Amino acid sequence: MKKIFSQTVGVIVTLMAFLVASVVPAIADPGKDFGFGHGVSLLGMFVVGMVVNAANLNALYITYKTVFNKAFQATEPQYTKIAMVVPSTTQVEVHEWLGAFPKMREWIKERKISNIKGFKWSIENKDWESTVQVPRNSVEDDTHGLFTNMFSSMGGAAKSHPDEIVFKLLNDGFTAKGYDGKAFFATDHEGGSNKSTAALTSTSYGAAIAAIGRMKNDQGQPIFNGTEKLTLVTGPELESTGRKILNAEYLSVANGSTENNIWKGSADYVKSAQITSATAWFILVEANGIKPLIFQERRKPTFLALFSPTDPNVFNFKEFLFGADSRDNAGYGLYHFAHGSTGAA
Repeated sequence: MKKIFSQTVGVIVTLMAFLVASVVPAIADPGKDFGFGHGVSLLGMFVVGMVVNAANLNALYITYKTVFNKAFQATEPQYTKIAMVVPSTTQVEVHEWLGAFPKMREWIKERKISNIKGFKWSIENKDWESTVQVPRNSVEDDTHGLFTNMFSSMGGAAKSHPDEIVFKLLNDGFTAKGYDGKAFFATDHEGGSNKSTAALTSTSYGAAIAAIGRMKNDQGQPIFNGTEKLTLVTGPELESTGRKILNAEYLSVANGSTENNIWKGSADYVKSAQITSATAWFILVEANGIKPLIFQERRKPTFLALFSPTDPNVFNFKEFLFGADSRDNAGYGLYHFAHGSTGAA
């Protein structure tokens, strides 16, 4: 019995000596390998969560950026269907070409130079941002993965941002002024009326197409020849009506009968929740690369972070900041290439 007791005491003393010899150095040097595998310390076996250090924070940044970029690439905005994307190299871009429509003419004796009219339409770039904070405690407690979906949403929002400011131009177009000093959608433009108040029907759609066809340039000549690409834009409330006008084989007429739908396939269709009116609808024209609206791009969205222990947000508030920002803006182009109806006569 004494022999067994002595052996037991000896084992306990040996284990305690091993722990003292191992744990104390581990505390002094947490990164030391004690034979439990590369990069695994004895102290690390008792620690739950992520060690907040430069390497792990950089890995976290790469993870969030990858999620952001994946969502950014997967998102398909609609603004390019109705707006020209114009690169910008300065704070304010002046679009002096608006109002000039050079046409071919018979060459008699000498060339006749078409002067650009005195329109100077400026679009100033704006700064845009989206920023979120991840608490340092969440990283230490290894719950930072819960924020992944937030960065996916941020990537999608950054890609869709131009939709918000481009489609807003249509919403505001009945009052906001274009380059000629009149509301973008108005009945008294020099080139002709591009505004109506009729509800969307096949008849009012046809009338709008005719009004576009009658648009004149600054020399009083027709601009379009009927081969241009058209896009019908509505909010969700008019989707059914819009798709019937553009896709149905037959349309109902006043006496209850039907007739062939001559407007089938005459335009592309865009439904946008960015259109705030339940009754307004728009027809946009594209010809020779020209579209009625301008998206001016100074700098594409970029993903950035502040996570250094010495950054004020970390030092003062224990928060890591991640965000996206861009520089751009949108503005009106040629009113001749757009027709808008309030849909509320």
